[in-house]
Amino acid sequence: MRRSAERRSDAAHADASLCPFFKLALLALLISGLSLSVSGCGTVSAASASKSDQSGASSASVVVSTSSIAFGSVVVGQTASASVSVTNNGSSAVELSSPQIAGQYFSVVGQSSGSVSIAGGSSQSLDLQFAPMAAGTQTGSMTLTAGTDTLTVALSGTGEAATTTAGLTLQSTSVAFGDVSLNTPATQTVELTSSGTAALTISAASVTGAGFSLTGSSFPLTLEPEQTATLDIQFDPTVTGATTGAVTLTTDTSAGTAMIALSGTGETTASYEVDLSWNAPTSSTDPVAGYDVYRTVSGSSSYQLLNSSVDDITSYADTTAQTGTAYTYYVVSVDASGNQSAPSNLFSATVP
Repeated sequence: MRRSAERRSDAAHADASLCPFFKLALLALLISGLSLSVSGCGTVSAASASKSDQSGASSASVVVSTSSIAFGSVVVGQTASASVSVTNNGSSAVELSSPQIAGQYFSVVGQSSGSVSIAGGSSQSLDLQFAPMAAGTQTGSMTLTAGTDTLTVALSGTGEAATTTAGLTLQSTSVAFGDVSLNTPATQTVELTSSGTAALTISAASVTGAGFSLTGSSFPLTLEPEQTATLDIQFDPTVTGATTGAVTLTTDTSAGTAMIALSGTGETTASYEVDLSWNAPTSSTDPVAGYDVYRTVSGSSSYQLLNSSVDDITSYADTTAQTGTAYTYYVVSVDASGNQSAPSNLFSATVP
């Protein structure tokens, strides 16, 4: 019995001698942040646990809303935009560095050059742009540093060559000349404007309709964008009555041609004459060889001789009178030697 007790005492002594080492190991493991479970003296197993900062709170967990942004096809000279959100899912604030962009034509807008603090449970939005200055596919990336974490967003886009198109704008698509006297040309103008993004070429122009024509124009005609030219259209009717026609312009626009409708009416020119008559003098001793007729526009004292030779009858038809004009006339008698008598009384007439 005594020997058994001594053996148990020895075993207890041996266990007691090992426990100080176990305690030191246990303390080291606890300091490192691991929780331990003990099954007998000297047996240890470890389980995973989340990191904690010095205050004991959970550290920040920062995520980005997307890992890639594809801007697609963008016309050269234009801009496409997209947004990405950086979220702090942790409980403590984290510093987000200024975005670093790699690749041509990509940029971040509205973000200051310094870092941004994102509070726990909050997000920060970043606006990106793709503004290609050349055609072709472009790739790049945006890199962010949040605390000790690095976030990367892949960027891609394709610059598409801008298409240029010629365009033509007409000041008017129809021209009405109205009533035009026969053999009396009338002219109207139409302004042509190059309204596309490329130079406009009008290669030819054709005119249909009796009496219509183009004056002062030559083709082909090239106009740079926003440049203008004037098209002169003439109507010179030779017969009475209404007529129609058109000007057709052949261009390099997508439409191919442009048309201006034309209309006008030829009318007979109204003519007027003033008929004058008088009595031959009866008391003159000098025989009368003929008469001269003088005319002036009413209100003027400058008279003009109308007949080119002495008129030997006592009447005269003034066929040169103009519409809407008032005239004053007088007559003198002429003897064989060309001597003239005193003027007759004045006669006035108004042509409607």
